[in-house]
Amino acid sequence: MTLKTLDCEVKIAKDNFIFLIAVDNEVSECDVITDKPSEPQNLQVTEITKESVGLRWEPPESTGGMDITQYVVEKRDMTRGGNWVQAATVDGGTTKQVIGKLIEGNEYLFRVVAENKIGTGPPAELSQAVTAKLPYGMTSS
Repeated sequence: MTLKTLDCEVKIAKDNFIFLIAVDNEVSECDVITDKPSEPQNLQVTEITKESVGLRWEPPESTGGMDITQYVVEKRDMTRGGNWVQAATVDGGTTKQVIGKLIEGNEYLFRVVAENKIGTGPPAELSQAVTAKLPYGMTSS
């Protein structure tokens, strides 16, 4: 039996890393998974009501070499000066969510992070706050 020497390029991402090395006597290969995902892309508002905001985004450019397990959506009530709080989680195949239980007239910021088995990537954040309100031209009952 002849053993082969493997030369694997290893990328270590900040504090977290996992090495997966697969060796076969006939064909040698290295698979290295070492990263959290990058931020989701093109976060945008799809709808606004007095009690909710619809959001959508695209998957991150880099998944870190693993499937995205979930997205976490966070909101921040700018009117009340609040901190970021988790508003929803969706599975890794879903790239939209309606965030409810908003207060009419309050301004909110939203951000979304992608997660894989290694950890949570950086957030994609809306650049401007969104005001929970009725669509233009409609009045509250």
